[in-house]
Amino acid sequence: MGAEIAALYLARSWHFSSPWWVDAALRKIFDDKLPITKATALAHANAMDMRITEKGQNKREFLRQQWDDQTYFQVAAMRAAGASAKEASRHAARWRDENTGGDFTAMASSIEKDFPRWAKDSLRGKVWCDQLSQRMERLTHSEKLDLIQGNMLRAAILPSLAYGLQGERR
Repeated sequence: MGAEIAALYLARSWHFSSPWWVDAALRKIFDDKLPITKATALAHANAMDMRITEKGQNKREFLRQQWDDQTYFQVAAMRAAGASAKEASRHAARWRDENTGGDFTAMASSIEKDFPRWAKDSLRGKVWCDQLSQRMERLTHSEKLDLIQGNMLRAAILPSLAYGLQGERR
C-alpha cells in the first residue's frame, strides 16, 4: 500500500512540477522502509533544482491539495461506513475548517459535488479509494457495523455546521 501512495506522490510531483510532492513521497518511502529507486532519486534531484531556481508549484497550492485529499478521504471513509453523501460532506467541511484554522476552508456543497471526480481521478483519489475498498473488504460484518455506528455517533455529537460552511449545491 505504501508503495502505491509513494508512486502517486511522485506522479503528482511530475504532473504539477512540485518539489513538495517529492518530499511527501520521500517521507512515505522512509516511513514504510521502501527501497529508493532511480525514479525516486531523479525526482529528488529535480525537486532540488526547482527549489534552487524557485520554480514549480508553490507551497500553498500543495497544502491545499493535501487538505483536499484528507477531506475527500474522510468523505470516502464515511460513505463506505454507511453515511450519506450530504452527512459525510458536512462532517468533512467542519473538520477541515477546524483543523486548518479557516485557511483552507471548503463548503460542504463543494465537497459533495467534487468528491466523485476526485475518487475517479488517478492522480487524486483513485489510489486512496482503492485502498479503502480493500480495507473494507477485510472487515468482518460486525467490524463494519461498529464502524458505521462510530461514524453515526461522531456525526451526532459534533456541533452543527456553521451556516457559512454549508453552501448551496448547484
